[in-house]
Amino acid sequence: MLQVMSIDACGKASRWQLAVDMISDMFLRSLHADDFCFHAAISACEQGGFWQQALGLVADMQLRKLNADGICWGSVLHAMKLAGREDLAQNTLERLRQRWAQPSARQVAGPIGTSMKKLAPDVVIGDGVLAVFKPAGCTSESMLERLLAKWRASGWQGELTLVSRLDLPTSGVLPLALGGPDDGPTQFLDAQYAARQVSKEYLCLSAGQSLGPRGARASIDTPLLVSRSWGERLGKRVEASAAGKQAQTKIRILELFDIPPELGRVEALALLAVRPMTGRLHQIRVHLASLGSPIVGDNAYGGRSLAGSRLFLHCRSVSLKDLSGSPFKPKYPLPEDLQRVLADLRLVEEWRLWTGLKVAIWDHEAQQQHDEFSPSLAGLLTCPSAHFINLSFSYAGYKAFNAALQKCIRKLAAGRRRRLALKAEVEAAVGAVAAAVGCSASEIDLAGKNLSVATPVKPPEQQKSKMEKIFRTLKPGESINNSYIFEEEIYSGGCKGRVLVAKRKTDGQEVVVKIRAKQNSRANERNWRTIMAQMHGISTSDNVLGFSEIVEGENEFYVVMPKCNGGELFEFLANETEVPEAECKRIIREILTAVGHLHKNNIIHRDIKPENIMFDLDLMIESSPKTVKLIDFDTCQEWTPQTPKSRRFVGTPGYIAPEALMGQQSPQSDLWSVGVILYILMTGEMPWSSLVSLEDGLVGSASATQMYRALKAEILEWEQEPWPDFPLARDLCQKLLAFELDDRMKDCEEALNHGWLKE
Repeated sequence: MLQVMSIDACGKASRWQLAVDMISDMFLRSLHADDFCFHAAISACEQGGFWQQALGLVADMQLRKLNADGICWGSVLHAMKLAGREDLAQNTLERLRQRWAQPSARQVAGPIGTSMKKLAPDVVIGDGVLAVFKPAGCTSESMLERLLAKWRASGWQGELTLVSRLDLPTSGVLPLALGGPDDGPTQFLDAQYAARQVSKEYLCLSAGQSLGPRGARASIDTPLLVSRSWGERLGKRVEASAAGKQAQTKIRILELFDIPPELGRVEALALLAVRPMTGRLHQIRVHLASLGSPIVGDNAYGGRSLAGSRLFLHCRSVSLKDLSGSPFKPKYPLPEDLQRVLADLRLVEEWRLWTGLKVAIWDHEAQQQHDEFSPSLAGLLTCPSAHFINLSFSYAGYKAFNAALQKCIRKLAAGRRRRLALKAEVEAAVGAVAAAVGCSASEIDLAGKNLSVATPVKPPEQQKSKMEKIFRTLKPGESINNSYIFEEEIYSGGCKGRVLVAKRKTDGQEVVVKIRAKQNSRANERNWRTIMAQMHGISTSDNVLGFSEIVEGENEFYVVMPKCNGGELFEFLANETEVPEAECKRIIREILTAVGHLHKNNIIHRDIKPENIMFDLDLMIESSPKTVKLIDFDTCQEWTPQTPKSRRFVGTPGYIAPEALMGQQSPQSDLWSVGVILYILMTGEMPWSSLVSLEDGLVGSASATQMYRALKAEILEWEQEPWPDFPLARDLCQKLLAFELDDRMKDCEEALNHGWLKE
C-alpha cells in the first residue's frame, strides 16, 4: 500500500523517472503493481511530455494483462502534444478509434428509434455518443438515470456512460457514451477528454473587477488545488494555489452592462464566452473569482446575486469526434431563465438611452406626432410596467426616416411572449409610457393604429436616395430566409454580432452573412450607414472583402459577403511555429495594399488585427495561393486632415496606436497596427512586455493614459533573434512602430516601396 501511495505522489508531482523506477522496484521485490500504479506513473510522464516513456508503460501494462483504458491512452496522446508531436498524437488516436469502433468493442443494444427520440426530443445523437441538455439543479448522474429510465421503459436494453460532468447549478450540454464503461465508445471519448482534444464553450455573467472592454480576450493560467474544508455536506472546495494542478481558461468579453443597484459596488458586469482548456473541478468559477470577478449567483466563491437568478453558468457547446471520426458538435442555447436575466439587463440599457432625448408618440398612418416629452431615467425605471414595455431604438425601413428611432408599441409593448392585437392592450401600453414620463395620450385614436415612441428626423433627400440604392429592405411579411438558407454559425456574440454561412437560393452560391443588431444610438447608426455607403461606392480591391448586399430587417441588418475558405490570420499564427520570410512578405504586402485602398478613399480602419484578416483560396484549384482579405468595417471612419480630435478611441489592446489613445487616429495609426502584425509574423510574439486593459474607450481615461505611457516607455529588443538575420524586415518594422508620428512611415505607398517588400 505504501508503494502505491508513493507512486501516486510522484504522479501528482510530475516526477516520472522516480515513478517508473518505483514500479520496476516493485517487480524486483515480487510486489504487484496494479492499474492504479501504472496510471500514476503515466500521468507523471505526461506532465513533462515524455511520451516515449508513457508509451513504454502502456506496452508493459498490456504484457502484464492490465487494462490500458482510454484515460491511459489520452495521457499518452497529451504527452505527444506537449512534446510537439501533434501529428503522431492524431495518427495514434485514429488507430485507437478504428480499434474501439470494431463490433467486438461495442455493445449490441439495438438502434435508438423514433419513439425513443420523441421521449427525449432535445437529445443529439452521433456514432457512439449522444448529448442531452442538463438543466440547473440536476446532477449529471440523475440526468443519465432519467434518460435511461425513459428509454428502457420503451424496450431499449443498452447502456449509457458519463464521460464528463457539469456542476449541480450549471446547465448545458452533457455528452454521454453509447455503451458501458469498458465499451469502445466510452474508451474513445475518455481518450479525447484525457488528451484535451475536446473543446467546450460556456456562457457566464461575471460581476466585479473589470476584465477589459467588449471584445477583449484573456487567458487565466492559475493552478487549482482541491481541498475538503467545506465538509462532506457541502462538498469539495477549490482554490487558486501554486501548489495545485495546472489549469487554463480562455475568456472573451461578449457584452458589458450597466450595473443594477442590487449588485452593489462593482466595476463591471460582463457576459463572457469561456473555453476551459483543462478540466479541473469548479475551474471556471474559481478562475474568475481569482480575478476578482466571480460569476453572478456563485455564492460559494463570492459571487453576487441578481433578483431571482441562479448561478449564471451555461455550457453552450461541446466539440469532439464520434466513433466514425466525424465531428460531433452539439449546442444548446441559454435556457429561458438566463435569457430573462440578460433581457432585463438590456432593457435597463435601453431605458437609459432615452434619458434627455426629445421624443413624441407618433402615429405612423396619419404621419402625426403627439405629446412631446423628455423621459427621465428615474421615471422610466420606477414605472411598474417598465419591464413589460420594450421601447428600444431601431430603424423601420427607408420610408421611416421621418420617425427614425422607433419600435412599434403595438407589436412589442405586451412583453416578450405575445404580440398586441387588441385596442385595450394598446391603450394600456401607451398609458404605461404616459404614466412613466408624465405625458397625456388622450388625443390619440388608438383603434387600429400603428404607434411608436419616436424622434422625427428627416435627412436630405439625396442621402435617402443613396441609402435606398445600397440597402434592400424586407417587405412586410418577407423574411431573410426567403433569399438565403442558413447553415453553420461561425461566430456568435461580441462586437461582430452573429456570423453564419449561408447559401443564396437563386444560384446556390455559398456566402457569409453577418447579422448586425440595429444601434441604440442614432448617431452610431447614421455613421455606420454612411461608412457602408462609402465602402459600397469605392472601387474594388483584391485584398478588401466587399459585400454583395445589405438587407435591412425590423431589428437587424444582414450584411452578405463572399465566403473566404482559408481561415483567419489569427488561426494561422496560432498553428504556425515559424513563418517563412517570403510568406511574411506576401502577407504584409497584401495587408498594406488593402489598407492603402481604404486610405485613398479617405477611410481609416481603426481596428486592424489578425482576427480581421482572412485568407481566401480557390477550392477548385489545387495548391491555390491564399489571398489576404481585410474584413470587418464596422469600426471604419471617414478621415481627412481636418478631422477633429475624438473624445473616444476605437481599437484592440496590443494593436492600437499610442496617438489613437489620445483621440488622434489617422492613417498612420493603421500603419502602427500593421507593424504589430509584422512583428508577430517574424517573431511569433507580441512586441509589448505588458498590456493594459482598456476599460471604457474614453480618451484621457486612467487606462488609456496608462497604456499610452507603457507604449512610450517600451524598448524593443531589435538585436535579439530573428532580427539580426533579417535587417531589412527589422528596418521596416521599426519605421512602422515608431512612437513619434514624425518618425513613422507616412502612408502605405511608402511602406510598399520599402526595400524589404521590393526584394
